[in-house]
Amino acid sequence: MKGTMIALLTLVVMWPALGGARTPEQQRMETLRALPGVYFVVEGLGDQLQQEGLETSAIQSDVEFQLRQAGIRIMTEPEWSMTPGKPFLYVRVSTVKKEDRYAFHLSVEMFQAVRLERFQELAPVQVPTWRAREEIGMIEAGQVKELRQYLAEQIHQFIEAFRAVNST
Repeated sequence: MKGTMIALLTLVVMWPALGGARTPEQQRMETLRALPGVYFVVEGLGDQLQQEGLETSAIQSDVEFQLRQAGIRIMTEPEWSMTPGKPFLYVRVSTVKKEDRYAFHLSVEMFQAVRLERFQELAPVQVPTWRAREEIGMIEAGQVKELRQYLAEQIHQFIEAFRAVNST
């Protein structure tokens, strides 16, 4: 009886590794499989942040550099519009300024067009299929450029997930 319990417990613990049920994180990573490349959008940098020295163009350059360095192809908008599922990486910087500090929320998500299985007549809807760990915090107004490092870490999470299911 004791041997049977140990075997059963081992099977339950090892089931995901043996190809059984996948964890939610594994399922999210699988949505990145066979993507031909990445189209990305950067949003949320308001005028205040740009006046403090954090430019949208700098974030775009950072993201593009990281993706290219990792061997992930950057799609043009016309290529993206012709790609099944229209996948895009959405990089968002949300902030609220209070005196000389910013509260911030940074997110990096992969959106793809999906269709409801039970109601195929509906048009596909863009939904997040993968997301990096969100960053929430406070930062001094004079240090807003440091947000680029937080975003770099999130893009790195995407690269690792992409590589886990694709050969680049």
